[in-house]
Amino acid sequence: MIQLDSYATLVAATLVLLLGRLLVTRVGLLRTFNIPKPVAGGLVVALVLLLLRSTMQLELQFDTTLQTPLMLQCCSLKRSRIAIYRKTGL
Repeated sequence: MIQLDSYATLVAATLVLLLGRLLVTRVGLLRTFNIPKPVAGGLVVALVLLLLRSTMQLELQFDTTLQTPLMLQCCSLKRSRIAIYRKTGL
């Protein structure tokens, strides 16, 4: 089992987001069905991790100490954008 600290977990999450961005821009089907970039990248990485675990018994363990603060920040940013859109009428 490989354990990733918080810094390595953030780097891995960033790479997953970049992979999703690349996939959505290059695969028209993902754009057509409006698949979010984190979902596209996360699905590919989940499948790769599943293959690693089932074939090589290699397992990754991510540090989740920053999970709650980052999720709260993401939700608060979305709410502030919604409030701005409602005020401006966009």
